[in-house]
Amino acid sequence: MKARIPGLVSKLCLPVVLAAVVLALLISACSAQVQLPGASNPEPGISETLAAAAAGTNTPDTPPGIQPTPIPNTPETTPSLSLTPEQPATIPLPHYTITATLNYAAHLLQVDERIDYANSSADTLTELVMMVDAVYYPGTFHLDKLAWVSSAADAVYTWENAILRLNLPQPLAPGEQVSLNLSYTLQLP
Repeated sequence: MKARIPGLVSKLCLPVVLAAVVLALLISACSAQVQLPGASNPEPGISETLAAAAAGTNTPDTPPGIQPTPIPNTPETTPSLSLTPEQPATIPLPHYTITATLNYAAHLLQVDERIDYANSSADTLTELVMMVDAVYYPGTFHLDKLAWVSSAADAVYTWENAILRLNLPQPLAPGEQVSLNLSYTLQLP
């Protein structure tokens, strides 16, 4: 007699795992890496190379017998960010509220999502851009509803492959927030 437990477990887990992966991709589509002004991410090894060059010693990249030109001592020119206790560093990130219902028998995931987005850029925005990776799999993603929370105006959007471009009902100035309700269906294999 053959053991059928592993096949049964894989059939039960596959839709749940796929749903979790698709949700993670949709959630990450709106996230952005934010860096404070004046912060930097130097490449590994640069500070060691600069220190060796200032000391006049050879570095692994310097051929023997050649001395690098010493770096003169100059005041630091890197802009700095000074914060007072009254002004903590706050970087508004998008906030997602997701309610999902899985119909296991039909391999169907029904999702209602709310996105609260605050403009953390220095520019006034006229559109929001979202990446919807599920569109790459034909017959998987169906957008049922798209509406702005604070506006009676219909949400106007266009598709460019898997990119969903949403025209804002009014320009979004730096620091302002907009909220969006989405309803979509994912047909899972």
